[in-house]
Amino acid sequence: NSITENYKNCKIGYYPSSKGVDLRISGYSVDYVAEFISKIKKIINSFVYSEDSQTMEDVIVSLLKQKGKTLVTAESCTGGLISNRITNISGSSEIFIGSVISYSNQSKIKLLNVDKELMDKFGAVSEQVASLMSKNALKLFSSDYALSVTGIAGPSGGTKDKPVGLVYIGLSNKLKTKVKKFQFGNNRKINKIKTTQASLNMLRRTILNGE
Repeated sequence: NSITENYKNCKIGYYPSSKGVDLRISGYSVDYVAEFISKIKKIINSFVYSEDSQTMEDVIVSLLKQKGKTLVTAESCTGGLISNRITNISGSSEIFIGSVISYSNQSKIKLLNVDKELMDKFGAVSEQVASLMSKNALKLFSSDYALSVTGIAGPSGGTKDKPVGLVYIGLSNKLKTKVKKFQFGNNRKINKIKTTQASLNMLRRTILNGE
C-alpha cells in the first residue's frame, strides 16, 4: 500500500486466469512507470516468472538448459498434460527424458513401484503416494528432477476428507523429495491446468533456489 500511495499516477490492472495473474502497469511517464515496477518487483519478485510473452514451460525449458539438468514426470490426474506443455517447446528434447502416465492404481504399483499396502493405507491421492511417485520416477529415468501429480480432478470422486480439487505435487532431485498440497475447485479442465502450472512453478522456484 505504501508503494501505491507514493505512485498514485500509476495504475495496476489485474487479469487473473487459471495460469496465474497478469499485471498491467500504466502511467504518464515511461521512467515513472519503470521506477514503480522496480519497487513492486522487490516485493513480488519470486512470484514473477515472466515479464513478456514467455510461458511457464518456456521458462522451465530455458532454466533446465542453462543448468544442464533433465526432467521426468509421473502424472496421474493430469494425464500427461505437464509433458505435453513441456514438449510443446522447441528444444525440449535436450532436457525432457520422458513420462509415466500412471492414471490407475495398478499402473502406479506396476510402473512406479508404489507400495500397494501404503496406497491402501493412505489412498492414491496422498502425500505419501506423490512422494513415492516422484522418487521412483527419478530413479527409473536417472534424471535430475522428477515431478509427480496425483489428485481428484472432478467433478465426481470427492469425499469429505478428500474433496474434488485436492492435489498433491511431488518434486524429487537426487538429494531430497518435497510434496505440496493444493486445493483447487470443481472444474475438471481448470483443475488440470492449475495443477500443471503449480507443478512447473514449484520446479522453477526450486531451480532458482539452487536446489
